[in-house]
Amino acid sequence: MLINGTDTVALIHTEEFDGFDQWMVDSLDLKKDDVVKVYNYSENVAWAIGTLDASSTANIENTADGLKVKVDGSYTFYLKLKFGADQVYVAYNSEEVKPIDPTETVYTIMGEFVAWTWNENAENIVDMTKQEDGTYIFVIDSIRLDAHGYQYKLIANHDWSGYQLPAEGNFTYNIEESGDYRLVFVANVTTHEVVLTATLLQQVEIADTYAVVGTCVNGDNWDVAATANEMTLGADGKYTLVLTEKTLEADAQYQYKIVKNHSWSTEVYPKREDNGNATFTVTETAVYTVTYTYDPTNGTCEVTTVKTGSAGPVTHIYSIVGELTGGWEADKDMTEKEEGVYVYTTTFTAEAKTYQYKLRADHQWGVYELPQSGNYEYTFNEAGTYTLTFTFTLAENKLELEATGEATALENVANATMVYAINHTLKAQFAGEQMVNVYNAAGMLIDAQKANGEYNRDLQAGMYIVRIANETFKVLVR
Repeated sequence: MLINGTDTVALIHTEEFDGFDQWMVDSLDLKKDDVVKVYNYSENVAWAIGTLDASSTANIENTADGLKVKVDGSYTFYLKLKFGADQVYVAYNSEEVKPIDPTETVYTIMGEFVAWTWNENAENIVDMTKQEDGTYIFVIDSIRLDAHGYQYKLIANHDWSGYQLPAEGNFTYNIEESGDYRLVFVANVTTHEVVLTATLLQQVEIADTYAVVGTCVNGDNWDVAATANEMTLGADGKYTLVLTEKTLEADAQYQYKIVKNHSWSTEVYPKREDNGNATFTVTETAVYTVTYTYDPTNGTCEVTTVKTGSAGPVTHIYSIVGELTGGWEADKDMTEKEEGVYVYTTTFTAEAKTYQYKLRADHQWGVYELPQSGNYEYTFNEAGTYTLTFTFTLAENKLELEATGEATALENVANATMVYAINHTLKAQFAGEQMVNVYNAAGMLIDAQKANGEYNRDLQAGMYIVRIANETFKVLVR
């Protein structure tokens, strides 16, 4: 790894580096405006470092050119190369700031109690603190909670594919009365236990709130926590949400749900047992005012659309996500090379195994996806470094992947485990008896059961995460 500065060139030592997923550590004296980049000897090029630890941003700026030093000092660098992407954690080594050692496992509470919910990459995430007895503690001094069940989970190193408690499913804690609470989570990773103590500070009457989630809302699609989509109670006892200046496409299906108190466990329209999402369409591409009206008395919702302006053809951003591009939320945008033909090219270091990937539009689930159900798969028969070229032809709804590199005998093959959806039914095929866990897009456990060879479950339309035999799949049920 090469450190490029305005005055200095230094080297992060890599003598002990013998593979991916291994930490390399070094300390360097740097001056203000020095820039840090990673250097790849085999390709004779340098690229900007990937991920900067949030606690370092007071002293280092993450720029397009690399990590720019803002304060003179001695810095400790922690570098781990991952397949398909490089990750770097940096700690400023001074008397005022204690360096962070990412080689030590960190544990985090996820779920409905915390501000970052189920998002392991959230900027506001707070990890548990290790205590002298070896347990880990996380405290929420005051939180207002409604009286219902809340799901939560512990994960290690911000990684859903690693250590978790519980190993399958989620913990559920039932709040018996609404009010302000102090929550204390204590985790013992030796005995694999998490103890939650909830102390009622004061009882509070909390009025129910209703909100819209879906593909025509304020902010991100399907964000159950978004307060911007809360409905307003009218004198007639009905709740409404009015959205203005919404550009809608002709004949596109816009999906939505009404949820109570920002929880997936309290879907009120359509109800969970009704197994689906509500939809609406427009016949003309234009600008609209969209009004949702929910009547809690009879459990119905009406959507009205009023055209308020004209709109030209709607353009979309198409991107690749998945295991070939750094994750299912790490969108890699495609470039339109000619009308209706989009291309994305990257370099990827692969193991000899099968990887899953998908195309989606506008960095959102539920707008446009290929394939519509399940994921594409690509198998590398030999480990190596490859150039991947994705080509998307819009008129044909076709995505092609070409991989070129030193290794040979590359071919697309079916994974031993297949997960897909037909109509409202989630289907999986696999070898032998396996534990099947199904989560919704918010990370809530929907089903957990052992199945022999195959699994079938009728579900509401939406995005689901399926875990079978330590493999994770994302599936869109329509």
